[in-house]
Amino acid sequence: MRNAITVLVAACLMAGPAAAFSPDAVKRLKETDACPGCDLSNADLAGISLRDADLARANLDDANLTGARLRDADLGDATLRRATLREADMDEANLNGANLRAAKLRAAALDEVTARDAVFVRARLTEAEMGEARMRGADFDGAVMREADLEAAGLANAILTDATLREADLENANLREADLREADLREADLREANLAKAGLGDANLRGADLEDAQLIGADLTEADLTDADLDGADLTGADLVRAIWTDGERCGAGSVGKCRQ
Repeated sequence: MRNAITVLVAACLMAGPAAAFSPDAVKRLKETDACPGCDLSNADLAGISLRDADLARANLDDANLTGARLRDADLGDATLRRATLREADMDEANLNGANLRAAKLRAAALDEVTARDAVFVRARLTEAEMGEARMRGADFDGAVMREADLEAAGLANAILTDATLREADLENANLREADLREADLREADLREANLAKAGLGDANLRGADLEDAQLIGADLTEADLTDADLDGADLTGADLVRAIWTDGERCGAGSVGKCRQ
């Protein structure tokens, strides 16, 4: 039995990592700016210039892309799980259907990216620039997006449950029917944001700026609106039952469209 275990351990050590990049794939990418469907997992591509590169369906899991220049690159359906993309320039890139679960994107430039149905679950997006990004249906469950710039971003039907959006800029963002349950939106800028039919149950909106926001039909049950600015906000049909109102007091039964204390 002991000999069998020894053989098994030795075999595992000799096998090395389960997923490793192909040196030929890296060479091809650097020479042609194209490697669709390639295995680039664990590759060190820090600082690489890949503007307009074709990386559709590529495997970039655990890759180091710190400071990489990926503007206008095609990363559609690519996997970038746990990849490091700190301060990477990805403006106007195609991320439709891409999987960036647990990716590190602190201070990354993602302005005007297209990331419909992309996965950003537990991704780190603190201070990321995502202005006017088109991310309908994207999944940001548990993502950290503190101080991120999401001005005028398209996030209709997006999943932002338990996401950290404290002090994020969401001015004029489209969050129609987005799921923001239990999200941390403290001191977030949501001026003129479209939150119609959005799910905001148990969300923390303390000190958030919701001036002129559209909250028509939104679910705000048990949300915390202490010190939030709701000047000009449209709460028609919004469910405020048991929400904490701007004055710190609970809204009672029948609080639809307005807080009844």
